[in-house]
Amino acid sequence: MVLVFVIDSERSQVLLGHKHRGLGASNVVGFGGHIEPGETPAESAVREVFEESGVVLNEAGLRRAGVIQFRFPASPSWDQDVAVFTTTQPIGEPAPSEEITPRWYPIDSLPYASMWDDARYWTADVLAGGVVDATVTFADDNRTVAHFDGSPLPQPIGDGQVKSLPRSTSAARSAKCTVTIWASLPVRTCSSDSIKNESLSL
Repeated sequence: MVLVFVIDSERSQVLLGHKHRGLGASNVVGFGGHIEPGETPAESAVREVFEESGVVLNEAGLRRAGVIQFRFPASPSWDQDVAVFTTTQPIGEPAPSEEITPRWYPIDSLPYASMWDDARYWTADVLAGGVVDATVTFADDNRTVAHFDGSPLPQPIGDGQVKSLPRSTSAARSAKCTVTIWASLPVRTCSSDSIKNESLSL
């Protein structure tokens, strides 16, 4: 699976969409979907954005922004491993499709209350140029996050807020971190045990 955030840097906006059908219907989501046989993740990202919004992307203009493993213990068939991309080079104007109605949103006022619950844990960091490497486990309702393990730090932010957590907190310093390579990118992964027991203020 792939997930793509199309960013308008000049206007500080990101293109999201109201999903009409399928997993996550009625949510505001990024663009993406399944990787077809023979496709690379980047090729899939370009195709999915075009099919869902009519916006054309240049594969060379994609930034690899990490990997998220989504786990649904109550519905294991929903489990997904998702490659995340961003781009600041869209071509054309977005238009509605059968699956999604696209809309530009201010990056500093994202509609977290209408998005998947995990979005508030990591989206702001990715839109600011960061990389996410995480496993998200959902509760039995398949909607709320039961566990968030990985980086950025597992502390959700409120609706409309995009401020990332400071990297210099004592919790961050005490966390055990490792660096792995995904698609030629260094990705930091930190244990969350030392972070869970300390309050982190925004």
